Amino acid sequence: MLESHLSYPVLTYYRSQHERQSWLAALTTILDVCALLIVGFEGISTPTVRFTFAIARHAAVDLAQIFGTPPMNTRLNRLSPEDFARMRDALAEVGLILQHEEDAEKRLYELRLIYEPFVYALADHLLVSPPPWISATRTVDDWQTSAWDHFAQWSPAKLDEITHILATRKKKVPLRPGDNYTPASKVNPAPSMAMDERLLEER
Repeated sequence: MLESHLSYPVLTYYRSQHERQSWLAALTTILDVCALLIVGFEGISTPTVRFTFAIARHAAVDLAQIFGTPPMNTRLNRLSPEDFARMRDALAEVGLILQHEEDAEKRLYELRLIYEPFVYALADHLLVSPPPWISATRTVDDWQTSAWDHFAQWSPAKLDEITHILATRKKKVPLRPGDNYTPASKVNPAPSMAMDERLLEER
């Protein structure tokens, strides 16, 4: 991006053909993950993550400069204390324990201040929303749907199982009380899994 988007700024205006996807969301996610790894997990060493964080922030800062968008200090908090607690607990369930938990949230917040103002500025300029740390609801992934699902021979229930199997087995971030989650099987009605099994047996 430091080569392509800085040399040809018009590329920043090209949008993904899928909803909820953008280069800015991807860049922000990289920065978020790096910040979390810099805060540190017990028993995990990531010596190169600081380089990734530095180059990703460099991209955000330089792109904001190209468009003349100064960093924004917004009241929007992408990771509230409640969401941080949910994330910490979800990570702990899969064996990822934050180092020095008593001040981990504070250290993460200080790291976020280094790059989030530039992300907010770019998002405001491009008329998009920065990605949340934790999604409020689960949605059907783009790869799970197509224009032909209404007469498809595959099973949306199986697609739903494949997509969310890790979330189910490893107990990733739980839904908040009152959140609605519509399985893909209900979003795109199709033949049952039994039909899929018969088709496989015939092959």
